Amino acid sequence: MNVIPVKSHPRPISRGTKPAGYHFDRAALETAFNQICDPIDWRNPINRVISTRAVSLAREAIRYFTATEIIEMDAGEPGKTRIVSIGYRHGPAGP
Repeated sequence: MNVIPVKSHPRPISRGTKPAGYHFDRAALETAFNQICDPIDWRNPINRVISTRAVSLAREAIRYFTATEIIEMDAGEPGKTRIVSIGYRHGPAGP
C-alpha cells in the first residue's frame, strides 16, 4: 500500500482504544484511512488498489470514518484488490 500524505481529518487520535464493534484500534483505523482517502478532501469517494491483506483493515477504517461500506473488486494483479466507497460526503453521515 502506498502512503499518500493527506491532511488529517478533524478527529483526535486515541491510541489503544478499540471502538465498539471494531477489530482494530483507533490509531490503526486512522493510519489506514489516511493512506486510502482522497488526499485533497477525505470526504470524497474512495477508489484505491490496495494489498488484499489490508482489505479488512481498510473496510473497518472506511466504515468508521465515513459510515459507508466498500465494494471489493479484482484489481487484475495477484495480491491486490480494488476498493470503492461512496465516501463520507455521499453517505448517511454526510451533509
